[in-house]
Amino acid sequence: MKEFNLKNGLIYLNVLLMMFISMVFVYSQCLEVNISSFLKYFLCLEYVFIVLTSRFFFKWSHSYILFLLSFGLFLLGRVFLDVIGFADIFEANKLTWYTLSYEVVSKVLLLFIISLFCINTSALINHKTYAVIHENVSLNVNYKLMSQIFFFSLILLLPGTLFKLWFDYQQIKQYGYLIVFMGDRLPAPLFARASWFLLKAILPLYLIMAPNKKEFRVFVFLTLLIDLTSIISGNRSTLIAPLAFLFWYYYKYYSQKSVKVITLSIIGCMVIIFSIIAINLRDNSDVEKFDFPLYAKLFVNSQGVSYLVTAYYFDFHEQLIQPSPFAAFNGIQNYFLRGKVKIGHNVEYASRTVSLDHKITYAVAPDKYLSGSGLGSSFLIELFEMGGWLAIILGTFLLGYCIVELEYLFDIFPKIRYLSWFWIVHLFEMSRAGLLPNIPNILMTVFALFMFKVLIGLRRKTIGNLYG
Repeated sequence: MKEFNLKNGLIYLNVLLMMFISMVFVYSQCLEVNISSFLKYFLCLEYVFIVLTSRFFFKWSHSYILFLLSFGLFLLGRVFLDVIGFADIFEANKLTWYTLSYEVVSKVLLLFIISLFCINTSALINHKTYAVIHENVSLNVNYKLMSQIFFFSLILLLPGTLFKLWFDYQQIKQYGYLIVFMGDRLPAPLFARASWFLLKAILPLYLIMAPNKKEFRVFVFLTLLIDLTSIISGNRSTLIAPLAFLFWYYYKYYSQKSVKVITLSIIGCMVIIFSIIAINLRDNSDVEKFDFPLYAKLFVNSQGVSYLVTAYYFDFHEQLIQPSPFAAFNGIQNYFLRGKVKIGHNVEYASRTVSLDHKITYAVAPDKYLSGSGLGSSFLIELFEMGGWLAIILGTFLLGYCIVELEYLFDIFPKIRYLSWFWIVHLFEMSRAGLLPNIPNILMTVFALFMFKVLIGLRRKTIGNLYG
């Protein structure tokens, strides 16, 4: 009863505060009063309050908490730095330099405030207590045969994957890391690209076999191996997001203890140190003096560029070439554009794609876009592009519900747990990437599972014919 009362009290409080802040914003707009400072402090207090109160219902390793932490890093990082005097939320300094208007900053802050309230309200509404199923359940497959097929596929695909990583590294070494994002880079041989793609498709299926702690290390190794090119190119989020999944999976299904705040802090420090190493490897520079507070500030500032992307979206919306309300479906559209347009940073692709990443970057800094630079996107601006404030309210409310519901489904239905690889990784990247995960990649893994079951069925039939 105590938990029920607390949850309902927080839900009512969320609704009341959201109505209050909306009224304050409308009132300030009518009177043309600048309330950006008020919204800034309100947002920071709201975020801290939501994270702390969520701990009454969710563990630190819960996917909802991980989502909140990534939301804070990517979207609110610069806001917190502004509060402590290490940044200026009015300063636009990514690919271009100018001062953001009070209207744009206030709109961005209100967008974050409303989104957090809606996400937290629906997450609390859908919170439920249940027991996690650690054992696997029947998938109508022989797990021993599936394991044999998996490791045979691994041996078959690993040489080509390693060759692709070496090939990509040589190009980065010769032309610089921006070559990764250009459409005219020399592709690796077909067998290498196919090996890398297929290995990436079958990797999540390893989770179906319910590996023990020792076997799970194989999954960790392969995860880091597949994303090695991104690590070398300095793309930190491509590694940080899989690490977030490994953290979630370990504490969900292996550790009997709840993760402590000190553990989270240590992991955060290690991520910052890795970020420093990755950037220096990418830029071929040396660290003369290790200043952790300085690097921590630079890390948060660089990861918080999604705040600026949101501001750029409002500032440059009229300059976007052929904007589309279906920006969230960029991952699906890309597969239909292949062969019809050169995928990469060029004018034709920026014009035909629905990706807000490409359209905003091209509008903000065309020359830098054409040379390979990018800003990224965010699930919030994709929702706003889809339907304005109504889409923000409905979309974020549905998102909070889905985060809690999918965690529940992964826990009680282990047979779909392999899909958690796509969801948790995407959930961590959502604040700087987009609303939807890569649907074609998910379908490829589902197809790979189907083929595994077909091969197992054929082997059973063959053995039955021999000894029947």
